[in-house]
Amino acid sequence: MKKNSVCIIIYNFTKIPEHFDLFLKSCEYNPEIHFLLVTDLAVTHMPENIKVVLFSMGDLQRRAERVLGTTVKLSNFYKPCDLRPMFGEIFREELQAYDYWGHADHDIVLGNVSFFLSPLIKQGYDIINCYPNWCSSPFCIYRNIPKCNSLFRDSNDWREMLNTERYCNFDEIAGFYFDKLNQGVPPEEIDSPFTSNTQLIWRAAKAGKVKLYHERLIHDAWRTGKELCHFTPGGITMGSDAIFLHHFIFDKSRSCFSFPHWKTVPDEFYFDRTGFYTTDMIKHRGVIIVLRYLLSPKKFFQRVLKSVERHGFYGFFKRCLKRFSCTLF
Repeated sequence: MKKNSVCIIIYNFTKIPEHFDLFLKSCEYNPEIHFLLVTDLAVTHMPENIKVVLFSMGDLQRRAERVLGTTVKLSNFYKPCDLRPMFGEIFREELQAYDYWGHADHDIVLGNVSFFLSPLIKQGYDIINCYPNWCSSPFCIYRNIPKCNSLFRDSNDWREMLNTERYCNFDEIAGFYFDKLNQGVPPEEIDSPFTSNTQLIWRAAKAGKVKLYHERLIHDAWRTGKELCHFTPGGITMGSDAIFLHHFIFDKSRSCFSFPHWKTVPDEFYFDRTGFYTTDMIKHRGVIIVLRYLLSPKKFFQRVLKSVERHGFYGFFKRCLKRFSCTLF
């Protein structure tokens, strides 16, 4: 993959999350990929392939309104996700030098990204999506051309969606119909509140307007307690298999799981469904797992109480049902 061919846009406001150093370490070992970090934090010691754009959420809102010519309401920290399909236009100036741009979460650890992306780029894909059935907001890249950058404009709802204060999941599929998509229902047949990114991409691909890759590249679920990921400067492996990236979306809600509090992230480490290990700790993995499970009930009830306080009992119950549904399907 040639230098400057891909730029991934991420954002983070208010505080640095506990997993952020892990993400940065994995970026460092993907020098061919460039990253644009949009943040209002005074971050330091960034890898050379990360460019920082000092923006508050208000600055992002004003930039989006100026470029898109419509009202944008960024009233909570999830709402900027709705802007992700529009980043090609919003950050047009910053992306001029790149053939592809993308968006990603930062609660991920990247493997050898070029190993996976280079063959797909050579095959001429316009959009490289990492889930088979819907747009993978945690990591998705688009060819930096007008038909991809302005694809969101094919939705009749995008202005109304941006003028809505709540997060609408426009970057994936409005209404969170993941169970139906996993059951094989075509995105264009789902009657969601807004015509969102998944429906737009699949519709364009079906019409032959864009060449779409949509296979599962994201690892986010553990099939057994024995599985173990190994991170090195060369990427992530699980046994003999290379891993594109691991997303900690489900791990974060597991009571026995925690992120490490390393002063400096080592160049080599391991992780599983319970947490992280240095090369010395991995020798005692079995004992450590038992200790993590023994200590997890207290953490579990603390997380339940915190979630109920934040979302209310009804909101907590709805979130449990959603996570249970995602786990099943």
